[in-house]
Amino acid sequence: MTASGAPKAPSGIVALITNSGYLDSEGSAGMRHYLREVADEGWVIGLSPEGAYSDTRTRVFQDVKREICIAVFVRHGAPDASTAARVWRLDVPAGTREEKFDWLEGLGLDGHRGGTSWQLCPTQWTAPFHVTSDSEWSAMPPVDALLPWTSSGNKNNRNWPVSPSRDVLERRWHRLVQAPADAKAELMKSTGDRRPDKLEPPLPGQQETGSLAAEKETVPVIVKYGRMTFNRQYIIADRRVIDRPRPALWFAHNDQRQIYLSELHTESGRPGPAVSFTALLPDIHHFKGTEGGRVAPLYRHPHHG
Repeated sequence: MTASGAPKAPSGIVALITNSGYLDSEGSAGMRHYLREVADEGWVIGLSPEGAYSDTRTRVFQDVKREICIAVFVRHGAPDASTAARVWRLDVPAGTREEKFDWLEGLGLDGHRGGTSWQLCPTQWTAPFHVTSDSEWSAMPPVDALLPWTSSGNKNNRNWPVSPSRDVLERRWHRLVQAPADAKAELMKSTGDRRPDKLEPPLPGQQETGSLAAEKETVPVIVKYGRMTFNRQYIIADRRVIDRPRPALWFAHNDQRQIYLSELHTESGRPGPAVSFTALLPDIHHFKGTEGGRVAPLYRHPHHG
């Protein structure tokens, strides 16, 4: 291929061993379209059935924590841009690195010598490189069709504004606002986005405030907070101590009626729960405590559906 992606020759073969993110992520839809457009056929071998951050003994590359895959794409002649390439997939069984290498020795164009056959992926131009299923489950609408608005959760970039105890948060806030001006930066854990002398607009529904450097109000606004799935805590609801507050998410919040679905969103399926729900304003890592993800509010407006 040239730098612009145009083919240098009418036929050829490309082999990749990379992070598996492009197999199903929204951001890589264009890459999947391109591969289906310029190739006639492709084969994808998933190497990480255990998921990301698995036991190091199961990783094909010991230091690579993410899911990885092998992909081979072939074009037999002049490309036919009107016909999407057929893409086949087969994943190695879960096991140690050595067991996976042994299994790969038995893999060929007709499938695995153990009897496992290649499975055809969907043929839509940008569809994920996952196996097509004829089950009722695959015919159900995707979550995005039911809850089209998604957002990252609230991101503090500091731990102290969150606690299981309201009293603890009140004491922390009191200490901060009563501290000498030259001590507030360290107490609040200043970042490039939040400093005691920096003015910030209020969270939706709140009144304008001055800087933290001049703050003397000793009673903070505290609300319930979804720190993680099944981990209900409290947060100081003050934009001056929250680096990434997601204002639209705060605007849509309603203690009496809002429900949030949280998930990893673009991660491929893995054993265990796929989504969780909370009525509390969710943290960016709400689903599992790490790896971010997305939250999908049931309502876009706090008082309307």
